[in-house]
Amino acid sequence: MRTNKLPKPGLQFRLSMFFVSITCVAAMFQVFLINRSLYDIAKVLPNDEEQVLAALPDIFYSGMAWTVFVLMPVMLMFGMFVTFRIAGPVRRMEQHLDDIANGKDVGDCRLRARDELQDLCDSMNRAFRALRAQQSESTSVAAEDAEQQNPEHVRN
Repeated sequence: MRTNKLPKPGLQFRLSMFFVSITCVAAMFQVFLINRSLYDIAKVLPNDEEQVLAALPDIFYSGMAWTVFVLMPVMLMFGMFVTFRIAGPVRRMEQHLDDIANGKDVGDCRLRARDELQDLCDSMNRAFRALRAQQSESTSVAAEDAEQQNPEHVRN
């Protein structure tokens, strides 16, 4: 049963903040490079050096404002969208493992077609199938042993 809530809010928040942090660092570096280039240009201008240098703080703050108010929210939304493809499968696999630990026969774990971590889910399913096969084999061997040791089966 799928719901429209955040699958793993903590994980999604941390991953989204990672996207935002990378964006901020990249944007700050870009603004720094642009300001540095303008400063270098201003130094070689014959008459307008002071005007260009006076405009640099405004250019810097304008660039940072655009980053904070436009780019960061976009990256936060992008981060949340991307993390649904990771956090959802993590939550589904945790539920599957909890159900198995509680003794429920849940069958194979299934993820949505475009979810990430498909390989991990497939590996988990193969491991549980192998464990079920071993358990089934052990149960039938134990049943045969018990049948052979039962004195009612001894012929006269």
